[in-house]
Parts: sequence; structure tokens; C-alpha cells
Amino acid sequence: MVERRPPKPEVEGSSPSSPATNLIARDFMLKIREYFKSIKVEMNKVSWMSRNQVVNSTFIVGVFSFIIAIFLFVLDLGLSEFVNILFNFV
Repeated sequence: MVERRPPKPEVEGSSPSSPATNLIARDFMLKIREYFKSIKVEMNKVSWMSRNQVVNSTFIVGVFSFIIAIFLFVLDLGLSEFVNILFNFV
């Protein structure tokens, strides 16, 4: 058999001998697949913390948050008393 070619090879899909294919969708799916493969490769390179390190870090963050909260409470209380004294004085 003889292979049929369209009269203009750059215009494929214009005749039944060379039907149009959905190249855009196929390329898009290949790009998505490659994207997720690259994500998997990069995630394997990540050095994850151990459970003990995560617990210790969480504890440290909690303690410092509590210390900052107490500091801001005392500062707010002191400034509000100062403003009350200032307005009552005048």
C-alpha cells in the first residue's frame, strides 16, 4: 500500500488520510505528568525533621508565644493605667 500524505504537510488534519489529533491535550497531560514527577523528585531531596525535633520546636514556640502574650498584657495594662492617670489629672 501507498502511504497517503496531505498536500500540505504543515496543515495536517484537513483530510481523512491524516485525521486531526488532539495534540494540545496530550501535550498538556504530558506536562502535568512531568510536573508531578519533578515534585516527587524534589520531595525526596527534602530533609524532614524527626518527630522529637518537631515536638521540641512546637514546645519552644508555645513557650515564647506565652511569654510574648504576658509581656503585651502587662504593657497594655500599664499604658492604659498611664492614660487614665493622664486624663484624670487634667
